[in-house]
Amino acid sequence: MANSAKMLFMRKDKWGTPEGQAYQSARTRCTNPSHISWKHYGGRGIQFLFTSFEQFLAELGPRPEGHELDRINNDGHYEPGNVRWATGTDQIQNRRPFKHKNPSHLKGTRKQRKTRGAYGNGYVFERHGAWFLQYYQSDGTRKAVKLAPVDREHSSANCRAIRLLRQKHMMGMTIAPRSTAKDMRVVDFWESVYLPYCEKEWKGTGMRPTTVRGFKQIWEQRLKDHFGNVTVQNYQAEAARRFLQSLKTKLGKNTLKHIRALASAMFSEAVERGIRADNPWHVKLPKDCKDPNDTQHYTREEAEDIITALVAHVDAQLVIALACFLGLGPAEIAGLQWGDVDAEWIHIRRNKPEHGEVGPPKTKERAASLPILDEVRVPLELWRTKSENAGDGDWIIPDLHNMVARVIRPHIEGKQFVRKGQPQRCVRCDKVPAASGVAWKALYSGRRGAITHAINISGNIALGQRLARHASSATTTAFYHKVMPDGQFMDGMKRLKK
Repeated sequence: MANSAKMLFMRKDKWGTPEGQAYQSARTRCTNPSHISWKHYGGRGIQFLFTSFEQFLAELGPRPEGHELDRINNDGHYEPGNVRWATGTDQIQNRRPFKHKNPSHLKGTRKQRKTRGAYGNGYVFERHGAWFLQYYQSDGTRKAVKLAPVDREHSSANCRAIRLLRQKHMMGMTIAPRSTAKDMRVVDFWESVYLPYCEKEWKGTGMRPTTVRGFKQIWEQRLKDHFGNVTVQNYQAEAARRFLQSLKTKLGKNTLKHIRALASAMFSEAVERGIRADNPWHVKLPKDCKDPNDTQHYTREEAEDIITALVAHVDAQLVIALACFLGLGPAEIAGLQWGDVDAEWIHIRRNKPEHGEVGPPKTKERAASLPILDEVRVPLELWRTKSENAGDGDWIIPDLHNMVARVIRPHIEGKQFVRKGQPQRCVRCDKVPAASGVAWKALYSGRRGAITHAINISGNIALGQRLARHASSATTTAFYHKVMPDGQFMDGMKRLKK
């Protein structure tokens, strides 16, 4: 290999060689975000770790005819020990599962799909200038074989020559059956299979109670009547499309996404259990469905006005401060115990939802520690001195839900907060308080406001991500960072002038 490498270096233009082109192409895919294939390589963390072309060539040697650069571990980096020269067939066998944006082989009726080869005849696709046939074997494993090069005779996946080659190869093959389990009604599958799976089996522990409760709500309100008596195997994608079309003028896009996600997850589990061969809920949302309403947030000024309106109730002030200045969610506030607070930090260790059992935070990233700001420290220490139960295992806010409904909202909205036809009195003041002048946007709006303020003041997305305790900054910027208020925008523009 060393002699071959030495001869190759003697060429005047090493980048014009197949080896040099492979080196440059792989490096560009991993380092240039503008590259068309960036999302499949550098965009998903694949790195090019060869320090020089000489090291690259010493590892691989000259490229054999008909071979291309390939990673042995498709989720690993371009590095010594994980690269090889491979044929097109080897690369197809080694690739990640391919997701079709608009799979033509799954369109039409069951009979039409069978004729095109969605089941027993396999699936023909083009890669690296050749036609390949992919199919599932009797043991459920996927296999791909090369049929022919792309040329005048073999011009398309549906041309006569390719059809004949496909039929010849598939004759006598034992393919995976369409289903291996007994069919049942969708409503029965929900009750006896999918709901218990969500509650107890998902990842060995079951989903969060709040998630399961949301699924039940979507099922009862939207999906149960839709499925009626239809069975899992007989449900068609066209029925899913028509159902979403019927809801597009009534519900927002996000609600439709939730409905589709639950139905799709349920049918994916049916596929996993061998009840049917495909998922009919892999359909697009209607193009003209209603856009979702913008989520609201409290500005720093609004948070301060609310705290002023709650001057007689220091524990309620603490709730607003935790939400609007530290970005805690309602279940995190309700889950705080005095033992979670030390001199400088508040440690988020549990969730206490309004409905359901006390459990861990929503994600592992949300279980974190946050520094105690002065805006939080003052009401926190005042409430500690007034609280009758301030032991380490005692709840800081014992009944958050009732406090919001019977103390905080009356002081924010005044006479505008009406329950059972009457303005809601503050249960502690025993009167209808004067309105604060700030609209009630729900406690979670304080969390969005805290994250927005942190990013706008610092100009640092990473700070907002840390405060939000998100795994990805994309979540922070897409769903939590709101438009900068006019006052902050003006101050920022003035600083640009200096």
